[in-house]
Amino acid sequence: MIPGYELTAFTIIKLNSAFMPSVPISYDQLCLLQRGERVPDQESTIETPLGKMIVEIQGTLELPSEISKDNELYRSIDGYDTVHFGNLSIESKEKAILFVGKKQRLLGKVVKLNPPLGLLKFNDNGSNVELLDVIEYKVIFSDRPLPIM
Repeated sequence: MIPGYELTAFTIIKLNSAFMPSVPISYDQLCLLQRGERVPDQESTIETPLGKMIVEIQGTLELPSEISKDNELYRSIDGYDTVHFGNLSIESKEKAILFVGKKQRLLGKVVKLNPPLGLLKFNDNGSNVELLDVIEYKVIFSDRPLPIM
């Protein structure tokens, strides 16, 4: 048992099926995190002082339609093309700032999730699922961006 967490069994329900199969969920990586050990292959998530967080932006985030793979903003993570669009600063358990490019900033608030969410990773054929982490906070950016002067 992991201190502070109540682990329950999960069942994955497959739609349009005559039966309801279940998938075993491994929580080995979560146990390593709880013990403070480094977990391999975690570059696709971002760790903050409050653990992993969800970033919620109201509106549309406009990213470049094309970006050169030689550009420093480009990265490929788990086979997906990603673009670095800003820097997130967690000021306290209540306040966050997201700098978008060099011209805008968003002021946000940190909210505790109740209940927390489990971060799951499915393998390619769906026969194995790993519980990577438990997400307890999200950052909400609900106001218009402010210009950086």
